Parts: sequence; structure tokens; C-alpha cells
Amino acid sequence: MKAHNFKSFALNVMQLYFVQGLNYVLPLLCLPYLLTKLSPDAFGTFSFGQAFVQFIILFVDFGFNMPVSKKIALNANDDAFVLSTYKRIITLKFVLFGLAVLLLLPIFYSLASWEIYRTAVLLSLITVLGSILSPLWLFQGLNQLKTYNVFNAISRFVTLPFIFILIKDDSDYITPTLLYSSALFLAGLISIAYLYANHFYKGFWKVPLFFHDIKSEIRDSYGFFLSNSAVSLYTNGLIVVLGAFSTSSVVGLFGAIDRFVRMICFSVFVPISQAAFPMVSRLGVEDINSGKKLLKKIIFLTLGLLSLILLGYFMVENIIISRFFKDYPNVRSYLRIAIFTILPIGVGGALGQLGLVALGGEKEKKLFYSGYLIVGLVIFPMSILLIMLSPLNGAITAMMGAEIFVFLWMAFIAIKRGII
Repeated sequence: MKAHNFKSFALNVMQLYFVQGLNYVLPLLCLPYLLTKLSPDAFGTFSFGQAFVQFIILFVDFGFNMPVSKKIALNANDDAFVLSTYKRIITLKFVLFGLAVLLLLPIFYSLASWEIYRTAVLLSLITVLGSILSPLWLFQGLNQLKTYNVFNAISRFVTLPFIFILIKDDSDYITPTLLYSSALFLAGLISIAYLYANHFYKGFWKVPLFFHDIKSEIRDSYGFFLSNSAVSLYTNGLIVVLGAFSTSSVVGLFGAIDRFVRMICFSVFVPISQAAFPMVSRLGVEDINSGKKLLKKIIFLTLGLLSLILLGYFMVENIIISRFFKDYPNVRSYLRIAIFTILPIGVGGALGQLGLVALGGEKEKKLFYSGYLIVGLVIFPMSILLIMLSPLNGAITAMMGAEIFVFLWMAFIAIKRGII
């Protein structure tokens, strides 16, 4: 692999870690604060609202983000192409948001067992608007992630500190729900202002929308929508199912464990993935061997960093549990098992997103989302049965089983297709 490729990647990762580090500082501080201030019931209601609205975001995003980001990365110098693609995707997302509100909310309101979560879900809808207005896929394709992450950091530092100021009542799930939702919405407004100031929208209203182009975007993204749906089923879906078959306090305990594990994992993997995706995508077209070598280094980097974090967790486990999980019974044994999930999540993500999608072709992309379809069609129905038999044990078993299966699938396909 050419030295400047890895040097450029390493520089981007360090810059993203600095900015993303700022992005993760407040959530990492807010999570333990919420765990100590909110009752398990209130934290469960907050977690349910955040999880349920992810299904609406999933429908609105419709798998556009990754394939569109790759298209823009390959055509970044074609301003007309970028603008027309942006207009198509934004228009589609607003249409899908309207459909989601009309279709999903009546179903939600018809279920009496979810009545206690209604306010949290309504407030969380602000997050959906924020996800539409925050074109991460555009900045990623244009290799301007540092700019986007600065906007994200600003929005979080403007909104999330109020959690420490405003939350006094241990039953107040409304304040954190509203503040978490507002953070992404503000990032979207800043992104739009930035694009407007840089004349990105020049000629926006004159760009035509052709039905065959819209149809093509849906066709190209449909597979990712299916795979993302499967991912959401075994992540956010587990919390939603728990809400139907258990109490809000059990939802709170599982939500706390799940958020803790995924936040640790994503704080390491997301900056690496964001920095590497455009570069690996280009190398997949221009120099496949260099792309494979870069992927190999990324996998070892991800595995090494997550292993160090895993070791560090056990060194400070007593402090974490005594300070942040004291109101959650038997959390130690659950955390000791669930924390190991960071390894298959991180390495599986690198193999899938950077290996099969960014570096691979159409065949690899189909195999990529096939793994998630198997999880959604096979493992998730099994998880419902496990949760019905033993809510918390079933949810944690299902979460870990799904992540391990995805990792093994991505590794098997990457080796079989010669990606690694």
C-alpha cells in the first residue's frame, strides 16, 4: 500500500478522534449522570422512546446513506451530480417521514401496553427531522467529515449540558428526551446554514427530479434498507419487545447495558470507519491491493483498541458499578458478559462496511446485507421467544448471539470473496 494513503488515513483518524472525542465526551458523561439521577423506570421510558423512533429513522433513511455516500465520493468533482443527488435524497426522506407518521404512529397508539411511552416517542420525533437535515452522507462523500463533526460537537455542547442543570426529579424522562432530540436537529440547522453560506444550494430549485432517477436510488438502497432493518430489529427492536413483555424498569436495565456497550464500541469504531470509507471506496476502484492492505491494518487497529478498552473496563469495574449502576440489581454479572460484545461489533463492522461494501462490488454488497437479513428473519423471532421466557436474560442472549453471528458471517464472506 502506498505510504501516503495510510498516512492520510491516520491523519484523518486522529483529527476525527479529536472532534469525535468531543462528540462522545458529553454523551459519555450524560449516560452515567442519567443512570444516577433517573429511576430505572424513567430511564426505561427514555430508552424506549429513543429506540422506537430509530425505526422511523430507519424507514426515512431507507438505506440511502451508504450507497449515496459512495456515489458522491466517486463523483465529488461533479457539482451538478452532487447537487441533483442531494435534492433527490432529501426529497425522498421528507416524503418517507410523512408516510412514517401516517402509518407507524396509529399502530403505536393502538397498543395499550405502550401507553406510558407515548410522550417520549412524540418528543423523539424531533430526532427524525434532525437526521433528515443532517446530511452525514453528503459530507462523508465529499471527504468533509471533520466539518460535519465540528457541527455535531457544537450542537451537543449547546444542548446536552442542560441535562446536568435541568434534571432534578428522578422521574423526569422528558428533559433528556427533548435535549437528546434537539442536539441532532441543531446539527442539521448548522449544516444547512454552512451549505447555504458556501453557495451549495445555488440552482437547487431548478434541479429537476426525474422519476427514473428516484426509482434508481430506491433500487440501489433497497438492500441496505433490508439489512439496516434487520440490524434495528436486534438492537432497538429488543428494547421495544421488552416494553411489550416486561416492565419499564427492566427496559431501563437492558437499555443502560446496551447503551453502555455500544457507546464504548462506537466511540472507537465510528471515527475509523468515517475516515476510511471514502478512501477505501476509491482504492476499491483505483488500486484494490492497496485497499486490501489498508483494510487489514484497520481491522488490527480496531481489534487492538477495543481489546485495550476491554482490559481497562475490568480494572475499573467496581468504580463503574458503584457509581453509575447502584440502583440496578445484579448488573455486574450482566455487564461482565455483555462487555465482550464490543469485539465482534467493532471487527464485524470493519469487515462489513469497509470490506464488503467499500472495497467490494455488487456481489459483496448483496452478501453483506444477506447476513443481516438472516439475523432479522431467524434470530430476531427467536429473541422474542427468549424475552417472553426470561425478559432480561433473553434480551442479552439475543443481543450477543446476533452480534457474534454477524461477525462470523462478515469474516466468512470476506475470506471467501478474497477481500482479506
